[in-house]
Amino acid sequence: KLSYEGSKKLWHYDADSDALYFVAEPYKTLFTNQNALRLSQKRRGEFAMQQSESNADTLVQPVTSGSFAHTEVFEQELLAYPHLFFKEEADYWVWKLIRNYVPPGQDFHQVSVQLEAPAKSGTATVRVYLTGASNIISGDDHIVTLTLVSDGNEVSQLATWDGFDEKVVELEIEQALLTNGNLTVRFESALGGAWQLLDRIEVDYQREMRADSNQLWMKGLEAGTYTVQGLSSPDVYLVESPTENAVWRNDLLVEPDGNGSYSATFTLQRNTDVLISVDAAVYEPLITADVSSNLKARNNQSEYLIIAPLGLANTAEALQEYRQGTHGKVKIAWLQDVYDEFSHGRV
Repeated sequence: KLSYEGSKKLWHYDADSDALYFVAEPYKTLFTNQNALRLSQKRRGEFAMQQSESNADTLVQPVTSGSFAHTEVFEQELLAYPHLFFKEEADYWVWKLIRNYVPPGQDFHQVSVQLEAPAKSGTATVRVYLTGASNIISGDDHIVTLTLVSDGNEVSQLATWDGFDEKVVELEIEQALLTNGNLTVRFESALGGAWQLLDRIEVDYQREMRADSNQLWMKGLEAGTYTVQGLSSPDVYLVESPTENAVWRNDLLVEPDGNGSYSATFTLQRNTDVLISVDAAVYEPLITADVSSNLKARNNQSEYLIIAPLGLANTAEALQEYRQGTHGKVKIAWLQDVYDEFSHGRV
């Protein structure tokens, strides 16, 4: 039984490799970028993924690799300005501070990103998330020109807003101008003394069906037959609807693509998401044994409480023994037990 936040998580057991496969989901807060699942022994087959049983050779034939709608999010948390954010749940880590002043040796404030496998046609939409960090005049004190630069091509737009408000600026650029996927966002602040903060950049674009680092997650594919290229090995796994009613697909056709790599072809009977991965790109999770605890029990009380990680067990137990002579009933709450009972195992 595999569970996530108390709900079932589907898995697939592969007898050939003697391995348990499941789709991991990202988790990100101000405190952690790691996630946790609970694996326990229950009756056989519980929460196993449905499997396709058909033979790929009779079902599908390779098709020309197409493209799909994809959103890429770029975010770096390099600077912290907690005193400029007034909401309790605000993310006060930002990517860049933008001002009228540009340090010597630089022409602009700018950041660069790399889009993976953009299609040669279509229109990309770039959303830039900014926050005001000053309020120095009445009215709009943030006057910023944003320019998209790709292989010498430029698209500009003026953005204005007031005070400490958030601002989302949308720009469009033809994907024919994104020949190498290189994209730079340039900022020019017009008003001296005004501060602006860059949080993140999102790009909606048509992406070719070519794997990145031997993996590709395609969302919202319509029913039909598809071919994914750029796989380094014939050991390819495909999961349909990976985060909901996941299906382990055995009926994909894997063939050499003539360029030293492999392609994988599959057919969808319904609109759904698809995750495809080469075995070499599958992550190995850190597995630790869970010792059950009951910190929430009403009778679990003490006059002196020590909270410590297991790595400091010797020190914590020595402190417990010492404090029992002065404080009576002393207990230790191991940090991992706190995580397990109050945060679904997450740090």
